[in-house]
Amino acid sequence: MSDTLFERLGREEGIRNISSDVVDLHLDNPTISARFAASDTTKLKRMVTELFRWS
Repeated sequence: MSDTLFERLGREEGIRNISSDVVDLHLDNPTISARFAASDTTKLKRMVTELFRWS
């Protein structure tokens, strides 16, 4: 049987890295960065990690 998606993404650490990259890319994107300007970046990354982890 093949590895689960969770395992293929690098388990918890891999998902945390992907989530961090996604948030950083959104913050660097001038088209949408204003939407996230007042966000708590640490909390946002944690929430995105949870979203990916449970999807």
